[in-house]
Amino acid sequence: MRYKLLLILIFICCGSLHAQTYGAIELLFSPSTKSNGIGECGVSRAYDKSMYSNPAVLGIYAKENRQSVSIFPIKSNIIADINFSNRFVVIPFQRYTPESKYLFTLGAYSSSTKLGIYQETSVDFPDGTGNYFQPHLQNHNLVFSVAYINNMHISIGGTFKAFKENIFEVETKGTAFDLGFLIHYPLIQKSQEVSTYFQPAFGASIRNLGKDVDMGVGMFRSNEGSASKFKLPKVTSFGMTLELGVLDTTKPAEQIYAFYPTIELVKQLDYDYYNRLGFEAEIYKAISFRIGFINERYGENITTKGFSFDLQHFLWMLDPSLSEATSDIGSLFGKYLSVEYSYAKNSDDVSYQELTIHTVLFY
Repeated sequence: MRYKLLLILIFICCGSLHAQTYGAIELLFSPSTKSNGIGECGVSRAYDKSMYSNPAVLGIYAKENRQSVSIFPIKSNIIADINFSNRFVVIPFQRYTPESKYLFTLGAYSSSTKLGIYQETSVDFPDGTGNYFQPHLQNHNLVFSVAYINNMHISIGGTFKAFKENIFEVETKGTAFDLGFLIHYPLIQKSQEVSTYFQPAFGASIRNLGKDVDMGVGMFRSNEGSASKFKLPKVTSFGMTLELGVLDTTKPAEQIYAFYPTIELVKQLDYDYYNRLGFEAEIYKAISFRIGFINERYGENITTKGFSFDLQHFLWMLDPSLSEATSDIGSLFGKYLSVEYSYAKNSDDVSYQELTIHTVLFY
């Protein structure tokens, strides 16, 4: 039996993007709305969900003393009839203080990719057999990171991935691993009330390490019963972020504004290295604006943009006293809970958005 959808099934399930054929191609879909706003840069930029690009970022993100849960997961239309959604959680194991030497952080995220509903066709029934199916790809990821805090902040991390694909008669299961490290080196010029700071960050990661994908049962199994095997879509990334900002030492919110120019060098599949550029401007950690550029990925240039709004830091900006513990419900909300909305869009007209709850650790 021959199906009209064979080409799209091979693209999604086997990843025929180049001379080499790959499996589990959905592992290349970034689940980080913030990173997608700055050209998908995330290897050296410590966002919560940058753990997709580099698991070591969790060790630096833990300094925020926040637990994070995505309640309305990221959603995007990759191409027509393809929808991508993601859920995640970040859990630091202990509160960061200036005396902290080590920070341990656990993260997890789960991604799901669904195509539209398609009708089965055959040579005998070119207009359809009456049977319908919906391709569904999913992966579950557990991330662990440990950071050493000294004059330099050094973090290492790893990710274990389990993925599963179901497309009509094709079923694929497998596992993969990510490894990464990240170094922050804060330099602060102090004054009586206002301090300027410069913090370079360097990161590197290698993603999707593991055995070749066994296509399992279905149209890709040979007559002798042996399964077709395809390589995982390995990605190697190097990145640098320069954080430039001003701190107000008289207010609990501290940061007044900051700028984050970022550059990354990426090798994906069997393509040559390409680069990604990003820039972010942040005001009191409450409002962020982002732009980005992806240069010559698969022969295409892509521009990106995005923004975020964090309710807790916005309240702190308006009234710094909300960061102090009181019995007032509004003040407690301002101290311990926050809702953050993030949005991103690229020049291919693919958009991403999510709503996240943050809880500030107070043990």
